Amino acid sequence: MKLNQKIPNIKWILMAIFCIALATICIAKGRSWSKEGECIFQSLTIQSQEGEFSGEWLQSTLGENDLTQGDQSEGGIWEEEDDSIGGKHSFAAWREWKEERIAGKTNSRNASGNVIAVSGPSRYLLPIGKNLTPQDKKGCVIGQKLAEELFGGSQAEGQQITWQDGTWIVRGVVREPASLLMVQVGGFPDMIEKLHLNRINIALKDGEDRHLAGEKFILQNNLSAQVLRWDYLHGLSWIREMVPGQWSDFDGWKQNFQNYKEAVRLARNTWKSSIEAWGLDCQKKGGRLSLAGIFLLVAGLALLTRMLQVKYLCAIKDKFVHYFKGK
Repeated sequence: MKLNQKIPNIKWILMAIFCIALATICIAKGRSWSKEGECIFQSLTIQSQEGEFSGEWLQSTLGENDLTQGDQSEGGIWEEEDDSIGGKHSFAAWREWKEERIAGKTNSRNASGNVIAVSGPSRYLLPIGKNLTPQDKKGCVIGQKLAEELFGGSQAEGQQITWQDGTWIVRGVVREPASLLMVQVGGFPDMIEKLHLNRINIALKDGEDRHLAGEKFILQNNLSAQVLRWDYLHGLSWIREMVPGQWSDFDGWKQNFQNYKEAVRLARNTWKSSIEAWGLDCQKKGGRLSLAGIFLLVAGLALLTRMLQVKYLCAIKDKFVHYFKGK
């Protein structure tokens, strides 16, 4: 750009302002998506290494006594004593089936969707939208796309849905995952045995060590299972877990990093449910959009700074020219 311009071209200033405004929008939207993804992974996921958790163990741990004694204000929770951590862990067992045949009972419409059978509070899997409590033996939540295919619109609360040999009443509709059907099976011991639930989501306390909580839960319940660290796939929160008990413990640094790499490999290669895939996609999109916003912000600020410098330098030049001409 030539410095003999008395006033910088206004279009460049407007372009700089536009870049800054667009960057602000991108960063805000990216952060919103990232938070939505982070919300999905607030709980800790444990996967059975034997294909399923024992139906007998689930029924004894998540039995009728726990159902009747659950705290209604908390959505009816099942709790496992955890004296070593100094508190209790609430959790839900579940499994998903892909591309299942689902039907509306009143209109006989059929659709294909992803079905999650959950035994426990559904908020540990999908904290957004309507929560299914363990006491609600006939409740279900469906995705918006599935609601439109079955009932012609998203206003589907109160409608009845059939899957396999069961009938459930729609308690709520969620935007995403769009083709989801989540049914509550906590009140049916026979279904818990039949459905072979293979994952558990554990509610964690604020600041609680995820690795420690997962390992202790597995050991205390004598489970053949592994912890899935979805949080390792995005963000840098894993860095603080690399620090060993003592800074001088160099072998500890190496071992922690090896454990991290193995956990990342497991998380990347493990089959993902529709909720988990959606949460990871939100985090990926949020991260990319935030990076794009930062790039636009830097570019806009650099351009605006350049324009102001040009204007300032032009003003100084004009003063010198006026001074020497006056002489």
